[in-house]
Amino acid sequence: MKLAKKAAARATAAYVQGDFQGAFQAAEWAADFGVPEAQYLLAQMFQAGHGVDKSEATAIAWFRLAVDQGYAPAQNGLGAAYELGAGVSQDFVEAVRLYGLAASQGDAAAQSNLGQMYQFGRGVEIDLHKAISLYRLATALGVTRAFLQLGDLYLDGNGVPQDYVEAARLFRVAADRGEAHAQMTLGWMYKRGHGVAVDLREAARLYALAAAQNNVYAQNALGVAYADGLGVVQDDSEAVRFYRLAASQGDPLAQINLGDMYRTGRAVAKDEAEAVRLYTLAAAQANALAQVKLAWAHHNGLGTPTNMDEAVRWYRAASINGNVVAQANLAFLHELGRGAQQDFSEAARLYRLAGEQGDARAQALLGLMYQQGRGVPLDMAEAVKWLRKSADQGFADGQSALGYAYAHGLGVDQDRAAAAYWYKKAADQGDKEAKAKLRLLGEEN
Repeated sequence: MKLAKKAAARATAAYVQGDFQGAFQAAEWAADFGVPEAQYLLAQMFQAGHGVDKSEATAIAWFRLAVDQGYAPAQNGLGAAYELGAGVSQDFVEAVRLYGLAASQGDAAAQSNLGQMYQFGRGVEIDLHKAISLYRLATALGVTRAFLQLGDLYLDGNGVPQDYVEAARLFRVAADRGEAHAQMTLGWMYKRGHGVAVDLREAARLYALAAAQNNVYAQNALGVAYADGLGVVQDDSEAVRFYRLAASQGDPLAQINLGDMYRTGRAVAKDEAEAVRLYTLAAAQANALAQVKLAWAHHNGLGTPTNMDEAVRWYRAASINGNVVAQANLAFLHELGRGAQQDFSEAARLYRLAGEQGDARAQALLGLMYQQGRGVPLDMAEAVKWLRKSADQGFADGQSALGYAYAHGLGVDQDRAAAAYWYKKAADQGDKEAKAKLRLLGEEN
C-alpha cells in the first residue's frame, strides 16, 4: 500500500507538470490498490479528457470509488457533477449532501460550493447566514472563489450590511489571483469610486486583465473606456475592437455599443443596416435599451424601411421592460393614433409610467391630458401637479403649460406674476408660443 500511495503522489506531480500519460499510468496502478487520491485523479482526467478520451461516465465511476472511502475532494467533485448534471442526472439535493460531507471534513472548495447552494436555494432553503458562514470558512482557507462570492454579498448588501470598502478588499484578493469577474467588478468600483478612490487608469487596467481572459463584460467596459478616453488614450478603433470581441459572444451591451459605432460611423464605415442588425440581436435578449433603439430605427426608417407595426412592437417590449423613453414614445403614438390604435386611456397610463420615472415630457403631456380630460377624468389640480413636476425639471413645454394654468386659474389661483414667471422660463429656451403669451401679458422677454 505504501508503494501505491507513492505512485499516487507521483501521478499527481506528473499531472500538475502536464505529463498526462505518466500521470495516468501511475494513477491507474495506484487506483487498482484502492488509493482514493489516485481514484480521484483518474476521475478528474476522464472528466477533462486529459491524457485519456473524455468520459463522464468513467469519471463518475472513479469519483464514486473515492467517495466510498470518504475522500473529501471526491465528495466535492461528485457533488459538482450532480449540481451541473455532468455524467449524472442533475440533483441539487444530492449535490448538497455530498458538498456537506466534504465541507464537514474541512474541504474549502466544498465549503464555497455549499455556500452557493444556500445562497441561491438549490437543494436547500435559502439561508444567507449559512452561506456567509461557509464563505468565511472558505476564505480563511484561501479559496479564491469564496472571496468573490463574499465580495458580491457585501457589494449588494445581501445578507450583510452593504459595505463597499469590504467588498473592494475581498475583490482585490480574488483579482490579484487572476479571477476575471473580480477584476471586472473591482474595475467598475474604481470607475465609480465605490469603496475606493476614483481611479480611471486602475479601472482600465483591471478591465484589460479580465478582458484578456475573455470576460465579455470587461471587454465591453474596456471598449467604453477607449471610446470615451477614460483611463486610456481615446481610441475609437480600440473601442470597436473590444466591442466586437464581446458582441461576437452575445453580450447585448456590446452589441448596442458596436451598433452605435456603425450608426454614427465611428472608426467603421457608417452602416445603419448593420447597426439595426446588432440592435436586433441585443433586443432579442430582452435588453430594453436595444429594443427602444430598434423601435426608433423602424419608426424613422434608419437602416431599415419605416415600419410602424415593428416600431410599436419594440416600443411595447421596451416599455414592459421599464424603459422610460419607450413608455413616453408609445404613449405619444397611442395619443395621436399613429401606428397604434388611438387610445387616450392607454396613452395616459404610459405617460404616468414614464412620468413616475421622472420623464419631463411625459409629465407635461399627462398634465395636459388631465387638463383636457382625455383618457383620465378632468382634474385641474392633478394637471398642475404633473405640469409642475415637468416645469421644475426645466422642460419648456411644461413651463409654458404651467404658465397658462396660472394665467387662467386652472387648478391654481389666477396669478399673473406666476404666469409671467413660467412663460419667461419657457421663452428663454426659445419657446415661441411662450414668448407670444408674454407679450399678451404685457411682459417683455
